[in-house]
Amino acid sequence: MSGNVLVWIEHTDGTPLSASWEALGLARQIADASSRGVVALVAGQGVDALAQAAIHHGADEVIKADDPTLAQVRFEPYVALLAKVVAEQGPDVVLAAATTAGRELLAGAAAEADAGLLTDVVDLALEGTTLRGVRPVLGGKVLRIEVIEGEGPKFATLRARAFPAPEPDTNRVGSISAVEPALAAD
Repeated sequence: MSGNVLVWIEHTDGTPLSASWEALGLARQIADASSRGVVALVAGQGVDALAQAAIHHGADEVIKADDPTLAQVRFEPYVALLAKVVAEQGPDVVLAAATTAGRELLAGAAAEADAGLLTDVVDLALEGTTLRGVRPVLGGKVLRIEVIEGEGPKFATLRARAFPAPEPDTNRVGSISAVEPALAAD
């Protein structure tokens, strides 16, 4: 699904971070305003229920990487997986919560894609091919507007509790597809 909004769903042992649902909610807003779809990436071990929950929270499609090598978030396998999915899917925007793992993962994948990254944003909008984000600086005393312009994927991490999480809709349907890890077990 080229041109969509891709969201990495962060979780601990299958329990999602609420900030991941917030990112999914923002992705849904961006997608609805610009006629795009929302794709969620769920990685880990035993993540079937989490994949379905991502659909209930607004994803049109879920890409699921269910493998023992992804049971714990580790930089190299997760960055390789996200970079692979970005290369195959061609999203316009890639979002994740601004957690330690989210920041590291998106920074690594953005570097792999030779793309821009906005971090810790509290407001975000896609205007044509420009991703415009607002980020607090100087201890939150100043709000700075930052942009990424041009074609190709644009990455952003979102500050927790800056965006509302959507209520789950258990009647919502979507597709779930599987992807293999990008790195083999070592």
